[in-house]
Amino acid sequence: MQCYRRSMKVPYTEHVTNETILTRVQRERELLASVKSHKLKHFGHVACHNSLAKDIMLGPMPGKDTREARRSNG
Repeated sequence: MQCYRRSMKVPYTEHVTNETILTRVQRERELLASVKSHKLKHFGHVACHNSLAKDIMLGPMPGKDTREARRSNG
């Protein structure tokens, strides 16, 4: 954003929003889309393997007793 502001000679004292700057240079936010894509690729990689990271991301497994349930039943 700073590069766009410098190239258009827009100082921060004018309080022009980032969205306005992006429309002036006819660009969209690309970083957010890139981060989402990398997160999905990483999730696909983790979901293929049995690992602690997969268990954490998917949450509790259905049909398995939790530690608390075993204590209260027995």
